[in-house]
Amino acid sequence: MFAAIFRRTLAIVLGRAGAVHLLSVILTLAYLSMISLIAFHIVPWTAGAALLALPPAIRLRWCFRHGAERMDEIIGMKWAAWHHWVFGLLFVFGISL
Repeated sequence: MFAAIFRRTLAIVLGRAGAVHLLSVILTLAYLSMISLIAFHIVPWTAGAALLALPPAIRLRWCFRHGAERMDEIIGMKWAAWHHWVFGLLFVFGISL
């Protein structure tokens, strides 16, 4: 009972379709924010190296496509971790140059 009340994540509240839409929005905003920071000269252009994390982001979104099998969704969690790791490291590396 206690767990059912307090373990309501945003993804659970939104449902599958809403959570997938939220994932797409978050991924899009991450890249748009990075491009904006570069365009307004807030971070150096070398931070654009984080664009190399776009293929894992596409693969992540593909794992949660409409009609995806459960195994694809499980594998999608691995791609989420890879994307987070690659994007973060490349962005920090690009800023530090």
